[in-house]
Amino acid sequence: MAPGADMPNEGAPANGGVTGADAPAGCQRDEDRPRAVLRVAAAAIVRDGRLLATQRGYGELKDGWELPGGKLEPGETPAQAAVREIREELATDVVPVRAIVDVDQPHGGVLLRITCLLCTLAPGAPEPRLLEHEDARWLDAAHLADVAWLPADRRMVAAIRRQGLLS
Repeated sequence: MAPGADMPNEGAPANGGVTGADAPAGCQRDEDRPRAVLRVAAAAIVRDGRLLATQRGYGELKDGWELPGGKLEPGETPAQAAVREIREELATDVVPVRAIVDVDQPHGGVLLRITCLLCTLAPGAPEPRLLEHEDARWLDAAHLADVAWLPADRRMVAAIRRQGLLS
């Protein structure tokens, strides 16, 4: 499909050209609209009925708890990105099993489209080692609320709980 083929008047504001405070009620202002979609993979690593939670060690979301993962590189699938990111962040190998849920999260003018994947540690893989995170915990279902999950991760963890993936 040609770029913009599904978007009439490409480049024009989606609200008919009205921007900022002059936008009618019910219309989203241009500055409130995400400008781009960034694809992200999150690895829900489950072992013995417990989920690996990691605490961010950098950036504006430092100290928040998340499922490890990161941005997809061009041409990469969410599963490939999860494997690569876990090697980079935790120095271990995972096996993606299946997608659990997709979550959209606005962040700094972009829309993060996060695919959460159920993963297991690969056979013979070393224990996760913290290369970018401050802390990590293996949490069972009863202890998921023990950490301060970031907003998108709260929604992914709720889906994990609903699907009965933890003991």
